[in-house]
Amino acid sequence: MSYSIIAKPLTADSFAPFGDVLEVSGRPDKIINAGRCGRFHDRARLDFGPEGRAGISIFESRAVAFPVEVDLVELEVERVRPGDAVGADGAARRHAVPPPPGHGR
Repeated sequence: MSYSIIAKPLTADSFAPFGDVLEVSGRPDKIINAGRCGRFHDRARLDFGPEGRAGISIFESRAVAFPVEVDLVELEVERVRPGDAVGADGAARRHAVPPPPGHGR
């Protein structure tokens, strides 16, 4: 027995019985990564009950030429998770790690 799968255009209306279609249009909500990437923030609403929360963002980035010089690595922490750096006050910290000597600007 064989089956055929026919590709059809994806639209919000045709997909509605299964859920939402995430799409981006217009300007990004945030510009990140030294201006090379637009973040379309929190594009889906997910229900995990009264205490749960998740966010889904879509990123659109410009291509970069190789080799790529990494001059900043950033860890963005909004909530404390296992392995996060935590200050004496219990708050999670945001860290920027500079490049090794001789590898930056």
